Amino acid sequence: MTSIDAIRGILETALSPSTLDILDESHPHRGHYHSDSVDPSHLKIRIVSAAFDGLSRVKQHQLVNRLLKPAFDDGLHALALETIVAGQD
Repeated sequence: MTSIDAIRGILETALSPSTLDILDESHPHRGHYHSDSVDPSHLKIRIVSAAFDGLSRVKQHQLVNRLLKPAFDDGLHALALETIVAGQD
């Protein structure tokens, strides 16, 4: 199982998204500080979930970041997030 597969599993289990796109943007960052220590190091995630209903965008992002703490602990360096409440996409 790859790191992206593990991240996908965490998000699917916790948030039951109707859409989950994960893009590895690590390649342009090769050679930067800490970017070679883990793969992937930079991700872009677009997630649509009813679990975000009633949460501010900040709270949505905090929720995803909290869920992905193990990935950050393992070296994920950067995460660009687009969170969308299901039905508003």
